[in-house]
Amino acid sequence: MTEWTDERIPLWVPPVEGEALDSWLAAYSRRLRTDVSQFLSFVGLHGARPNHMVRCLTERERQVLSERTGLAPEGLTAMTLEPWDGVAVTIDRPTRRLIRPPNWRHTGNTTRWCPGCLGESAGRWQISWRLPWSFACTRHGTLLLDRCPECGQPPMVHGRRSLRDTPLGVCVYGTGSAHAVRCGFLLPHAATPLLPKGSLVMKAQEEINSEILRAGIPREVAAQRGRELAMLAHSALLSLRSSLDSAPAVPHSTRRVRRRLA
Repeated sequence: MTEWTDERIPLWVPPVEGEALDSWLAAYSRRLRTDVSQFLSFVGLHGARPNHMVRCLTERERQVLSERTGLAPEGLTAMTLEPWDGVAVTIDRPTRRLIRPPNWRHTGNTTRWCPGCLGESAGRWQISWRLPWSFACTRHGTLLLDRCPECGQPPMVHGRRSLRDTPLGVCVYGTGSAHAVRCGFLLPHAATPLLPKGSLVMKAQEEINSEILRAGIPREVAAQRGRELAMLAHSALLSLRSSLDSAPAVPHSTRRVRRRLA
């Protein structure tokens, strides 16, 4: 955080460690008892879209947010997907759309979440949950979830209206300008099974975090490791297709779930 200047908002809402930019903007807006769009207009970014900003910031957005909130520009960038562009995600800079990532499948523009982390942080969302390489929480030993168990919709980090009267961490699906929250399920209460101790799934996530997603890894080193792991994963999936009868129980149960959802 920089020194307090005349341009700064008199109230300071610090981001939590690893937080996504739009989650922080939503928390700041809630503290000021307004919605995200009004907050952005107030700081001088009328018409800015938080769903675009969390992918990468324009120089003007970075400068204005830094001046008005006191958060350093590099801190703002760290809350976006920009540090992983070309490694774990691919951002089309002119449109700021997420397109097919370089080494793994496209998981869309939504976020996953860990119920335990979301509860401990009082409804603040991690930027790493948006990465296609993130599938498990190494802190709580669970798989990340990607849909609300109540309404079946991907979770929304913020609604399109003021959420000051809405509890933190709820599913805000259905928060259009003319509608109240239609779901309201407390996402930290979502059930997710614990992975067994020494799980290969957890070991895989730990290795990915260390060798691909960790801050400070040279971009080309992380990209090369991503290509290697993607090739191994692709080969493993092809072998399951040809010899599924000899596969462990997990691929069979996953296939049954996908059939039910289809």
